[in-house]
Amino acid sequence: MNILGQPFSPWVTNQIKTRQTSLGNSTNLTNENLLYQNTRSPWIRLASSVDIILDDNPNSNYNKLLATTTIPAESLQGDLPAKNFILQGGASRLIGEEGISSVGLNSGLRGKKGELITPVFSGAYGWGGLEDRGYAPMPGLMDAKVEYYKSGALSKATVNMKCFTRNQLAMMDVLYMRPGYNLLLEFGWSHYLDNLGKLQTFDNFLTPALSYLYDPQPIEGSSATPTHFDVLNLIQQERISRVGNYEGVFGKITNYNWKFNTDGSYDCSVNLTGMGDMIESLKVNIKLPTSLATLDDEVKKDTTTGETPAFPLIANKEETTLNKLLYELYQQVLTPSSTSGDQFQEVSIPTFPFVKAVVDANGKATTTFDASFDLDIDKGLLAIYGVTTDNDENASPQVYLTFGSLLALIQKYLLIYNKNGCPLFSFDVDFENMAEDENYMVTIPGQFSANPLVCLIPYTGILTGMIDSSLGRGGLIPQSLLDTALLPAASNFLPTGEFFVGRMCNVYLNINHIATVLDKTARSEDGSLSLLAFLKAIISSFTEALGGINSIDVKIDEVTQQIKFIENAPQRFKKPQSTGEYARINTFGVKPNKEGSFVRNIDINGSISSNFASMITIGAQHSGNTVSENATGFSTYNLGLIDRVIPEKLNAKDFTKVEDAEEDTPKVTIIDLWDKQINNRGEEGSALFDSVYSKKFLVGDCNALTQLNLNFLKLMSGWLVENKHLQSPTFLPFNLTLDIDGMSGMRLYEKFLIDDKVLPPAYGDDQVDLLIKGLNHSVNSADWTTMIDTQSSPKRTMDATTRPAPLRESSTNPRSTNPSNPSSEAGFAPDDYGILRPIVTERAPPRIDLNDEVLRLRLTRIMDDRDQTLGYLEVLSTDGQTVLFTLATSELPWKGNKSEVSCIPTGRYRVASHVSDKYGKVFFVIGQEANDYKYNKLIGGGYTRFAVLIHMFPKAKDWAQGCIGPGMKFNNYGNQKGKQQGTGQKYMRPALTQSYQALDLLVDKLFPLGSFKMDIVNKGGVQPSDLPSSWNTQVKAIASNNEGMRVKYSKNMPIIMIRKLFRANPKI
Repeated sequence: MNILGQPFSPWVTNQIKTRQTSLGNSTNLTNENLLYQNTRSPWIRLASSVDIILDDNPNSNYNKLLATTTIPAESLQGDLPAKNFILQGGASRLIGEEGISSVGLNSGLRGKKGELITPVFSGAYGWGGLEDRGYAPMPGLMDAKVEYYKSGALSKATVNMKCFTRNQLAMMDVLYMRPGYNLLLEFGWSHYLDNLGKLQTFDNFLTPALSYLYDPQPIEGSSATPTHFDVLNLIQQERISRVGNYEGVFGKITNYNWKFNTDGSYDCSVNLTGMGDMIESLKVNIKLPTSLATLDDEVKKDTTTGETPAFPLIANKEETTLNKLLYELYQQVLTPSSTSGDQFQEVSIPTFPFVKAVVDANGKATTTFDASFDLDIDKGLLAIYGVTTDNDENASPQVYLTFGSLLALIQKYLLIYNKNGCPLFSFDVDFENMAEDENYMVTIPGQFSANPLVCLIPYTGILTGMIDSSLGRGGLIPQSLLDTALLPAASNFLPTGEFFVGRMCNVYLNINHIATVLDKTARSEDGSLSLLAFLKAIISSFTEALGGINSIDVKIDEVTQQIKFIENAPQRFKKPQSTGEYARINTFGVKPNKEGSFVRNIDINGSISSNFASMITIGAQHSGNTVSENATGFSTYNLGLIDRVIPEKLNAKDFTKVEDAEEDTPKVTIIDLWDKQINNRGEEGSALFDSVYSKKFLVGDCNALTQLNLNFLKLMSGWLVENKHLQSPTFLPFNLTLDIDGMSGMRLYEKFLIDDKVLPPAYGDDQVDLLIKGLNHSVNSADWTTMIDTQSSPKRTMDATTRPAPLRESSTNPRSTNPSNPSSEAGFAPDDYGILRPIVTERAPPRIDLNDEVLRLRLTRIMDDRDQTLGYLEVLSTDGQTVLFTLATSELPWKGNKSEVSCIPTGRYRVASHVSDKYGKVFFVIGQEANDYKYNKLIGGGYTRFAVLIHMFPKAKDWAQGCIGPGMKFNNYGNQKGKQQGTGQKYMRPALTQSYQALDLLVDKLFPLGSFKMDIVNKGGVQPSDLPSSWNTQVKAIASNNEGMRVKYSKNMPIIMIRKLFRANPKI
């Protein structure tokens, strides 16, 4: 997710407390505290991933080293040089005959031991050979810095090294100064306190990441095939294990230099960047590869007159890979598939390189990769027909692609991949379930796209109370033809019950606009367009069309190396998104026997750019909400102050005021701006908003509406801030920088607190939120310092908010009766936004007496592969014996009944009909014979389980936390491997549909009963560990005999019903 202001991981917060407690002890210091405070020192290490390959080519590096150095051939082969030339405490080596056991430090002189000469890579003096300069010192690390640049978007590490002979330089050149190859930089404290206050040490300096670098093996929770993401996960694992007293950087070499000194030594340095930082240099306007160079016959048909078209979508269709993909999507929807008008289509990307990175609440990261994932993005494309534009060649249809679909195309076709097809970095997007993606952007009720030639979003009425209800204006913003077209996708963009956030990946981008950005964005000197520049241009254009209230940055997650899209404007959620305790850093001094401070330096700088000049001027008064600037953040900051020379700073009266209105009435100003500018019919009787939203996309009108919308959104967001519905979008004009004792684990945009010892009173008493915008590390043999750079914003308690008003009925642009619009579909009703949501009005029938309940379900488990449990569910008649029909089931594997990771034990259960707000009609496993049917307490394996349901999901992995998912049949598409697990013909379509159908059959047959009994057994009565552990021939035979072959079902359930009733990828 990209939610701002999350607390540090618990282990980070506890480490801060531990350090401050130790430093606060002024009497009765323990030996551990004395050692921690006085003997700790940093260690630093650099290791190479380069192997030297034996090659007959005289120009190979192997043969060059043989020819130009005195290093023996046997010391130059494979990974031996890298294992014997690790830069730590000079030059170190790995020790261990069978596996790596420790890191060995060199000492003494290299020379003879009796008649034997010690290895060339040994000794503190003479390392690398004596022939060059005799007993010269061994090479080593001097220092390293890890810092953010490009406004915090990217990070790099700079490592300084030193060597003393030509042989040493030759080895350093091959192993540590080859651009494009990877290095592992690690550093930490030699002694530290764990979070129990116990003194710990790095004994052999061996870490999981270093071991993996030289012997890659699959790690638990990751892909079966090792990937570079495993190194990142292991680094994070060590951060957690060492509670922030270890840091690691795995990156590629991007630059290097060396110089020769007059004393015969060499000073060398190398720059490292993470894999995600390639977004800056990766080109998006790459030429077509051979596999995409020839269009098929259908795509070759050009709909133009044969002349060079004026707009880039068709003009540049053969230029680059992305141009080709955009044109193919345009062709896909060029002709309506029905007479229903505007339509949505699915974006399908076969063999999508699906990377799933999960960071849990404790900060642990796991990354999996699936090279055979068939991605289907529901409603990824939208075609709007009947459009009028200035250019007949770019008229109807206007085709739109969601931002998330665009990112999926980039991840599939435009990144750099390893030999297994795994991208070296990926986007932090829930491609599998875009309707629940957690990349949020700030939206406000009444926000709309002023330029459909750029983008579209579903829109709502303005917030109730923003305008005076006595004026009789209803929701102010009217219904329209585009509102009708977008309504089926509204719930994908606007999360249920949330008024102030939308899902960024479900913004619809005009496909011709994407091609225009690709064509017009400024290039570098060599004519290339970087992926970072392209994404920033796309984001800048759609945020401007949406009113300019969003500030979205592209950042790299250093833990997962995923590209994140960060909304800097403060977000407001109905339910708090932050969980856990916020760390409070003691900035100065000691509270005896309570806490001290590990802060070394504090720097507070005013940071006011010229861009804020007018905002500061307007904000220096009581109300900063004017038509040209929303300076309400500064107004709050300046509350209680007045400029006696110029008390108020106003705009032109006739533009912002209505005669006889109160002078400070933003409600009237908002109406006035709408009536006199945005939707003024004038003499011609054509209102600007009504014209554009009746599908007249004229460039002049769209540009004019865009400029007016910027003012309209500033006024509305200003009103929301003034009335405590939103936090101020403006950061306070100062930056706070803290230098602390070296520590890892903190992440960008996490929030922390400080005491009130150093800030002026205006910032005290928790009136300021501090978010991390930069984390820099500086480390050498004597010290490790971490520099925390922050951005500050005012913090206020928000008032309860009202609901958006319904859209006003429009005589000129009424909502159409488009047959494809599901507004009248049974089981749905408009919510606060006018968006269709499932109706849950029916209550479950009452439960019958426990003793009168009849056995109606029998679940037989047939396979447990430690990833999932498969079984078949027999629905029984009233005699408890006759099988009416059979369904397939998916559950978690048996792991001792442990919550969220295990299925429930075998045995007899009591099941009740249940109506869930989330899933509708389902079944609730409410009791267990083994526990005397105590309500909602299912025991086994020393654990007690709660809230276990029978409801729809296609597979247990990534979906279930203990529930039972029915399906029509077992998934036989991929032999129950990878993502093709669980039930259904194929994951995720139609498996999800079929799971819903299976549940529907259960509901029809059993829901009216109120309650009944269910048996869960293992096939053959065996223990869970004795069940077959793979989808073998035996299991397939059992499955084919028992899956739901007796049930006749349809594969054509409307997708709208699934999207509305099942909010996608739930956590059960």
